[in-house]
Amino acid sequence: MNPDLDGKLAKRRAIEALRNGVPNSDAVRSLGCNQPRAEQRFAELLARETSIPGSGEDLNGMLVSGGFGEGKSHLLTHFQGLALEEGYVCSRVAISKETPLLNPDKVFKAAVGSALVPGRSGRLVENLDLRNKADTAEYGTFFGWAANESRLARINGIFPASLIAYEHLENPEMKSRIEGFWSGDRLHTPDLKRSLREIGQRSYCAFRTPRLTDLPPQRLRFMARMIKGAGYKGWVVLLDEIELIGFYSMLQRSRSYAELAKWLGKDS
Repeated sequence: MNPDLDGKLAKRRAIEALRNGVPNSDAVRSLGCNQPRAEQRFAELLARETSIPGSGEDLNGMLVSGGFGEGKSHLLTHFQGLALEEGYVCSRVAISKETPLLNPDKVFKAAVGSALVPGRSGRLVENLDLRNKADTAEYGTFFGWAANESRLARINGIFPASLIAYEHLENPEMKSRIEGFWSGDRLHTPDLKRSLREIGQRSYCAFRTPRLTDLPPQRLRFMARMIKGAGYKGWVVLLDEIELIGFYSMLQRSRSYAELAKWLGKDS
């Protein structure tokens, strides 16, 4: 496509968005950012080697505060553009009644559902294109990590088992179910074990069905590693509207602050 034409279209989209009072990414890119300290801190985090939360690994994070209308959402949109330009997958999750911060399962699903992959559009797992990455060094490192974490009981054995099945199966329906499991849906364990036996991978059938409450943090670590295994720098998750915690009950606020501490790398 013509770069000059693309630039003109982006400017037109920015003008129309501002005219309608709903700034989009084009408008934010044109307006820039007037928060140099926050931008510098975010750039420093992007420049660091991103690690994964849990088992001794740190999750890097930052917290930005401000009053109503002071530009927090504008800043997050700016951050999202920076992350994508640097080769990160980026998600933006608005905390709400439907996606309360205290529920890690719903936050994870929202993060997967809103994820943007640099230069691509569509669903996250499909855009990672794992089938064409299986022979890369990055994917090999990712698979080795999953197998080792399963051996150390830090993640359930269903994760490396699902990777093996996904890599070797020809059944598109089962592959779609596995993609759904990675993205937060349930996966019927007997169906996966049957598929593993069909492809001669009985040794991966030894895992037990995971408890639903154990899955969200394991899925988060697994997906973050998968994104790296697909050749991207990492996964940036932007949480917006977290001030809604103030309207929760005492117990809900406590659970939400505990989750926030995990996202910021203050608590494993």
